Amino acid sequence: MMATSKAVSQGGLSVVFISLAYSILVHYSQMPWWVISLAAFVIVWRYLIFTGKFPQAHWIYKGCLVTAGLYGVFQEFGLSPSIESTTVLLMSGMILKPLETFSNRDAYILIFLSYMLLGMAFLFDQTPLMYGIVLVGLVLNIGAQIRLHQDSQVSPFSSFKVALSLLAKSLPLAIFLFIVMPRLAPLWTLKIPTQAGQVGLSDTMSPGRFSSLGKNNDVAFRATFEADAPAMGDRYWRGLILDFFDGEEWSQQHRPDNIRPASLRDPQYQYQIMLEPHEKQWLFALANSVSSSENVGVKSDGTLKNRVPLISKRIYEVKSSGGSFIDQRTLSYRERSSYLQLPKGENPRTRAFVDSLDISKQAPIADAVRSLQTFFFQQEYRYTLNPPLIEGQNTIDRFLFESRAGFCGHYAGAVTFMFRSLGIPARVVAGYHGGEFNQAGNYYTIYQRDAHAWVEVHLKDKGWMRIDPTGWINPDRVERGLEDAVKDEYTGIRKTNAWMLAMYQQLQVFDYFWNDWMLNYKGEQQRALLEEIWGSDWSSVLWIVLTMLALLAVPIAYLLWDQRPAKKSYHQKLWQQYCKILLGSSDSYSSDDLTGKSFAHISKSLMQLHPTHRKSIEYFNHWIEDKLYGSSMGNLDRRDYQLGMSRLKRIKQELRHERIR
Repeated sequence: MMATSKAVSQGGLSVVFISLAYSILVHYSQMPWWVISLAAFVIVWRYLIFTGKFPQAHWIYKGCLVTAGLYGVFQEFGLSPSIESTTVLLMSGMILKPLETFSNRDAYILIFLSYMLLGMAFLFDQTPLMYGIVLVGLVLNIGAQIRLHQDSQVSPFSSFKVALSLLAKSLPLAIFLFIVMPRLAPLWTLKIPTQAGQVGLSDTMSPGRFSSLGKNNDVAFRATFEADAPAMGDRYWRGLILDFFDGEEWSQQHRPDNIRPASLRDPQYQYQIMLEPHEKQWLFALANSVSSSENVGVKSDGTLKNRVPLISKRIYEVKSSGGSFIDQRTLSYRERSSYLQLPKGENPRTRAFVDSLDISKQAPIADAVRSLQTFFFQQEYRYTLNPPLIEGQNTIDRFLFESRAGFCGHYAGAVTFMFRSLGIPARVVAGYHGGEFNQAGNYYTIYQRDAHAWVEVHLKDKGWMRIDPTGWINPDRVERGLEDAVKDEYTGIRKTNAWMLAMYQQLQVFDYFWNDWMLNYKGEQQRALLEEIWGSDWSSVLWIVLTMLALLAVPIAYLLWDQRPAKKSYHQKLWQQYCKILLGSSDSYSSDDLTGKSFAHISKSLMQLHPTHRKSIEYFNHWIEDKLYGSSMGNLDRRDYQLGMSRLKRIKQELRHERIR
């Protein structure tokens, strides 16, 4: 038999379990609690099997554990497929595999599955820290492979030391290939959604949604300006337009046309955005923006749109003229209807209040803004991240005249409702505001806590004008940021904690430039680096490298082909299956002990272990010896092989039933 099919030793099994456990723990952020419990249970069970205190797991028990794993995945994620659910499903299956791990070949399967789990970690996180964590996992897996070939008396630490040495020697080649190999577009992309992608803005807005984001310190995107950046009060990052109100939440029903302007008159700001994945198509930019990046377009409402949903980090270039006006002088009938839509019969108190305002026909918007500002100034409204919950009907009435406490979503929704009640087209804009300047990296970080909503009203023959009612209630939110607006409720690192903020920003800078290098190193940037290293004639060096690799691949392929295992005869296959039955019946035998033994020797050992099944074993032994040494003289055909396998299967079933009893 092959060397890899010998029984796995206790030391080998231990290091394989260590590498498996580490590969699973890499996914701790996506892993439910029951996965850890199941893993601990299976490892203890497998240890008791190894010590002889427990019998091997029957297929009924395995089926129950598989069913429990499927049920756990269903309870945790439902029927909607996601990367997290498929990863947890794979982990739950891997956890059960140790119950079937008895030989080195089985152990190799566990190691290769661990490699796959380590690679899947990059579906969720591509930070430098994750690369370091995966490298440690590679050392453990390589060490486990080496350990399977070492003597059981050798310390496991020596195998890990060899693995670390091998990995260190291969890193220079890996870095070299990363630099010189051309970047090719992927042949396919993974379009399964992730649970993590649901964090951030959604295509609907309920006021409570924005208040929860106000406590989220995850990074939404980063912006690097080539020159001066707009002031805090002017950094409104437009994302999507919400035009439909059903009485409880705002959503997008009007789908603007996609356009791509050739140029932008007098662009004031040029900057680069590194956007975190959110599995939507919208992109964020200042007002009046265009992008020269591939697969990025501009919609007729002035927002940017990616061609496909973002499932990984996205870098795109933007030019903006900024300002508080969006140039769209006329509205179509459909657009006007969308931006005046209101649910019938909802919020009668707000409608009555709006009807009582003194609005002139000559300047309706100016009068409306002045009247609404006065109204909010005179009342005791509060800006808070913890507003009271408002559900059911007439939510605008209950917010304006009862709770009087809310986040940006409350104020933007209420003011849009009031403008529409006056017959003025208005819409809610969802995006982000402000951002924290990172002095170490010279860029702005916009967090999920900077999520913001404001209002745009349409001026005939002029366009859309930005109005931010949050600034009427709490000017600090617009002019100075969220920390100064809600000091008691702020959850981020405070400006007063200078040393911690500086350390955090240094870590963010490292992460930013790492991702910038990893995402941008292709095309022109790769060509520029190669020219800097080898000069303008770098392409000839690349061809030399590729030719050397191709020539090296030929002898390697031949060696692999030449060392392929020889095709086994039918009687060799029957002998292997017979050995497996004996190895599964007792831990006192190993594959090395059975090397060169005859069918008669194996039959004798089985009859000693299972005397009650002597008749079936003797029957098979007489049959196979007659085939090998009788008139056939060892010439077994396919029919004989199938008959022999059937008789071995019957013996195996009898022995299994004996263990159950």
